[in-house]
Order: sequence, then structure tokens, then C-alpha cells
Amino acid sequence: MPETCDCAALPHLVDALEQMAFVMVMPAETVPAAPAGAMLATIRFSGGPVRGTVRLLAGRQLGELVACNIAGPDGSAEGPGITAADALRELLNVTTGSLLAAWEGLPAGTVFEMSLPEAREIDSAEWQSLLGAGGFAVLEAEGHPVAIGLSMED
Repeated sequence: MPETCDCAALPHLVDALEQMAFVMVMPAETVPAAPAGAMLATIRFSGGPVRGTVRLLAGRQLGELVACNIAGPDGSAEGPGITAADALRELLNVTTGSLLAAWEGLPAGTVFEMSLPEAREIDSAEWQSLLGAGGFAVLEAEGHPVAIGLSMED
């Protein structure tokens, strides 16, 4: 089983996958190889003294599954205007919003600003480099690898 970081975003990703996308999640048994169509989605945030980036690693097939589940039974794998990249961006957006809403220890009334989520395809070398650098919690979502990382800025 891969070493799992203490990533505060992890329970929020699990909730988003299970409740929004209807996808079951399990801990990964090994550090996964890059899936076909590997993607990196990122979103930046700031509020009060807190500033950072949440990163999501997943493959196109997981994005297609999430898109299909979001689109409902009448939608195709790339539902009405929902691409795999769109679905992964929205998954990251919901995960980050949930994380920030639950953030403890901040002054009352702290308001967070979030960037628009971005997603891009990456090659297997970048996938392995990101996971090898640490800071990601790695899961399997219905057989598809997915990883979440939270990095804080000073």
C-alpha cells in the first residue's frame, strides 16, 4: 500500500466522489501507474492567513465516469457538454469548497477566494514525478487511480 499523506482534502474528495458522482472509493494497494489520458487538475485558494493549492490526479476514464454519473441516465459518457476534464474540474471545485468550508482555526467571517479550476493532460513521467515527490493521498475509485494533494504557501 502506498504511503498516504496526511492530506486534509482527502475526506472531502471521498465525500464528493461518493455523494456527487456516486463512485465508491478504496485505498490504493500500490502506487498506480499513470492511466491513459492522465490529467492534473489544480485550484488555488486564499483567505485570511491561509493560501494554497489543491491538486487532483486522475485519468480520463474516471473523468468520463464522473461525467456520466453527473449527467444522469439519459446522458452519454460525455454528457450534455460535460467532458472528462469538466467533470474532474467540478470534482476538484466541490472538494476544495467543502475543505474550505470546514477549515478550523480561522477568524470568524474569513472569506476564501478560489481560482477557477484548471485541468490538463500530463504524461506518465509527470504523473510518476508528482506522486514520487509525495504530498498526495492515493485512492482507487471503482478501479481507477485518483490522488489528491494539498500544498500550503507562506
